[in-house]
Amino acid sequence: MSRPFPGCETHEYLSDEYFECFIKSFTLSGAHASGTCAMGKKDDVNSVVDSELRVRNVKSLRVADASIFPVIPNANTFWPCLMIGELAAELITKSWD
Repeated sequence: MSRPFPGCETHEYLSDEYFECFIKSFTLSGAHASGTCAMGKKDDVNSVVDSELRVRNVKSLRVADASIFPVIPNANTFWPCLMIGELAAELITKSWD
């Protein structure tokens, strides 16, 4: 016998409500996650990271991944992430000189 998906036990098994609960609980993106802590200007209230990849109001923390994209790209994020990594390496090296 099949068991209901955890968290959806309160719904009749295989009902529309059950599948709605299942989809809300188990759906995940197959795309590359990005844009969760966008980079932007100081006066941009939605930006988390400055132009040198530093997290605002947090000392000694930088973000160097797809989460800094202010706009989610329409293509694979590999090359932009590689460029961000190169920029991060350059910025960190420069800060230690």
